[in-house]
Amino acid sequence: YFDEKQCEDNNKILTFQLTNNNLSKKINELYSQAKLYYSNQNLSENLNFNEETLISIIKLLQNYTFLNSKQDILQTLFMKFASSTLKTELSQFYTPISIVEFIISLLNIENMNKLIDPAGGSADFLVGAIKANRKCATNDNIYYWDCSKNAVEVAKLNMIINGDGKSHIYEKDSIENYNDNNNEFDFVITN
Repeated sequence: YFDEKQCEDNNKILTFQLTNNNLSKKINELYSQAKLYYSNQNLSENLNFNEETLISIIKLLQNYTFLNSKQDILQTLFMKFASSTLKTELSQFYTPISIVEFIISLLNIENMNKLIDPAGGSADFLVGAIKANRKCATNDNIYYWDCSKNAVEVAKLNMIINGDGKSHIYEKDSIENYNDNNNEFDFVITN
C-alpha cells in the first residue's frame, strides 16, 4: 500500500514487483521507508523473508491495487491477516461493513470535518469515513481512541491497509476521559 501511495501522483514505477536486481534489498528499503512514514518503531528492523518466499508473496500481490479496492475486499484481507487471537482477546463487537457503510452514508462528511471514534475497536467507522471522502485522511482530522493497546495496534493496521496510517490513533479510555476534547469534533462515530 505504501508503495502505491508514494507512486500515485508522480507516476513512478512501483518497487513492490518482481525484478532481477536486489529484490530483498529493494523490499527492505521500501519497508524501512514505510516504517518511518507511519512512525512505527515497534516493527522489526528488516523483513526476514528468504528470497523464494519474497518472490511468492510479490507474485501473488503485484497485480492488485490496494488504493482502488473496495472496503469489503480490504476488510476481508485485514480480517484474514490480523491475528485472530488478538481479535478474540479484545472481546469486542466488530460492526459489519454493511452497517458501517450505511451509517457513513447518512453523514455529509466534508474535507475539513473533524471525526472521532472514541471506542474505536478496529477503526472500521474511520475507514468508512475515508472511503466516503478520501480527502478526510489528508487533512489531519481523523481521531481514534480505544482503551485497549491491542485494539490500537489492530486499528493502525486497518487504517494503513485502507488508505491511512497517520491519523491520531491513541490508547485512551474515553469513558474515564469523557471531558477531553469536548466540542472539537464535527462527528462522533461509534457502535
